[in-house]
Amino acid sequence: MSLYYSQVRKAIDNILRHLDKEVGRCMMLTNVQMLNKEPEDMITGERKPKIDLFRTCVAAIPRILPDSMSKPELIDLLSRLTVHMDDELRLISQNSLQSLLLDFSDWREDVLFGYTHFLLREVQDTHQGLQDSSIKLLLQLLTQWRLTLQVPGNKRAAEASPRLPDRSPHCSVLHAVEGLALLLLCSCQTSTRKLAVSVLREIRILFNTIGHAEDDDKPMIEVMDQLSPAVMDSFVHVAVSDSVSSTVSLFLSVSVCVSVCVCVCVCVCVCVCLCVCLCVCLCVCVQIPILAFFIVGFLGVQE
Repeated sequence: MSLYYSQVRKAIDNILRHLDKEVGRCMMLTNVQMLNKEPEDMITGERKPKIDLFRTCVAAIPRILPDSMSKPELIDLLSRLTVHMDDELRLISQNSLQSLLLDFSDWREDVLFGYTHFLLREVQDTHQGLQDSSIKLLLQLLTQWRLTLQVPGNKRAAEASPRLPDRSPHCSVLHAVEGLALLLLCSCQTSTRKLAVSVLREIRILFNTIGHAEDDDKPMIEVMDQLSPAVMDSFVHVAVSDSVSSTVSLFLSVSVCVSVCVCVCVCVCVCVCLCVCLCVCLCVCVQIPILAFFIVGFLGVQE
């Protein structure tokens, strides 16, 4: 088996790179050309066997890692395939990405960094359902990492290790994910904000599971909980003034609307009266010559 393993890795690398160009990037759900397209209409003809081969190669990861593909390249490939049009390929890539994070401890930071950057770069809030499903996958990766650390054997190894270093090695990547969650808290969608809060809570639990180092910053959700009362107190007067001003504005708006309606009604009445007067005048002007004609005719007959 070892004689063929290197050749298989090279073959997997070449196949993945080629299929990514053919049926990978161009069939992402974030691609504008794929909007309002059905998978049944796109995965036909020569694309279908290519996607079948793509599924097989992606499913082999991480048991077979591509030979010359770097960590960022492989993570970026798997991240892009998590938003692929094909449902099965999307699920396989999610499982492969999760396996990289769970089975290879030295890949965990790279996986989270790469997937976080992918979400910032590719998945926009214009694709609401896609964004929420991607955040759920990020939350799932964090949860699986925590559950792996809480396995009895791993927990005892962590407790038996010497004192924590000055700064946790996972601190940077966790704070990067917190930065993404803070950005998602600014979303106008309630579901996205709820997922962002869940991510912040999971990071706090993960910090507690790993252990705090001396120079580690606090989890962001703890800082937010501490500052929330002071922030609310500083905006109380603003909220009251806004409510008063909004009430006054509403009253003025209603008054203006009523005044405009009254003016319109008066104008309509005046126009109707003018039209009636004009009609009467026209009738009178027309009837006088006719009446004079009949009178003259009548007098002529009498004579």
